[in-house]
Amino acid sequence: MRLEIFRCSHPVTSLAGREHLVPTSNRIFRMIFSYGQLDEIRETFDEDGSFSLYIRDIDSRSDSFSRATAVHGTPKSRGLALQFKILAPPSNVHGKVLTSPYNAPVAQLVSGFPDLADIEQQQHTGYELSIVLTIDDGGNSDSDALAKLSQFSSTLQHEYPTLSQNVSVYQRMGDFRDKHSHSGINLTGNNPRLVS
Repeated sequence: MRLEIFRCSHPVTSLAGREHLVPTSNRIFRMIFSYGQLDEIRETFDEDGSFSLYIRDIDSRSDSFSRATAVHGTPKSRGLALQFKILAPPSNVHGKVLTSPYNAPVAQLVSGFPDLADIEQQQHTGYELSIVLTIDDGGNSDSDALAKLSQFSSTLQHEYPTLSQNVSVYQRMGDFRDKHSHSGINLTGNNPRLVS
């Protein structure tokens, strides 16, 4: 299991939750992201190229506290099948200030929280989009799929502005894009176009 922490410090067992030292730990990446905002993140990667990504807002001051986004991707011969979800919390979940270092997994610190590995089974899907994004020989993407993806993004930004801002901050900071917030020096060397 790869664990990563931005600007906070926690015991491994608290960060990993119920997935600490399980047989599939080598395909799981869990982290807490705190750079003004506070998010709990879980990524899984399978040998066939499929992946899942979960981001849950755990900032008690946020209007989207405990809301989560889920993204699942499956490779296709000429593209990627993608499923996006906005997950609403159980009604009994209320904002709670989490202080560092955590003395237990997030699911134990906030009453009513499911572990991030179980979130889709225990939280209601508020909005969902499934598309197949194909790429033709010229490198062009399916415009209909891109329009649906743009609509999903607009819905997320309108209904959950804090969560969407937190995701944007994470993307600028993290491995998904160029390194706006830090120099890009990492295990692969000092080339900011490479990530570890």
